[in-house]
Amino acid sequence: MADRADVDGKRQTPIRSNIAKRILEFPPAEALTSADCCDTAAAGQLLPPTEQPMSETFTTMIDKERERLTKALEDLRAKQDELQTQRATLETELDALDTYESARSGKTRKSRKTASRTPRGSRQQSVLAVIAKSKKGMTRGDILQAMGLKGNKGGERSVSNALTALKQAKRVTAKDRKYLAA
Repeated sequence: MADRADVDGKRQTPIRSNIAKRILEFPPAEALTSADCCDTAAAGQLLPPTEQPMSETFTTMIDKERERLTKALEDLRAKQDELQTQRATLETELDALDTYESARSGKTRKSRKTASRTPRGSRQQSVLAVIAKSKKGMTRGDILQAMGLKGNKGGERSVSNALTALKQAKRVTAKDRKYLAA
């Protein structure tokens, strides 16, 4: 990182971008207006005979820098897409290995992917749908069995909470430990 010194020789903040460095590379205004290096015949402008007007040069420099940054950004996006594709491939291969290993050993393994959260109240809706299918009513264990959550502590807890909420909302009734749709 380059440091800039002001007129008194004191240090100022470091220059952090290429654009700022290029702007500072432009010749000082004194060099552009000195009589010994300037062409005064061109409509009263005081410019060195070999240089273009500063606004054109500055604009050109900004345009080139914009093009360079845009291309760099496009390259990074392409590289990021490629890396995401590689990651998906590797995750698929790892899942296949886990599946093979669990089939070989007979033990189930937890999935690498975390389950996305379901919308609020969806457990209550699914519990209510299971209960509504039964004419005689269902016990908590029957509901867990029908939903495939028997032995899943978190699933069992969520079903119990859903049953309590449904009972309080008077959407189900409990009679002889069996739940019926209201």
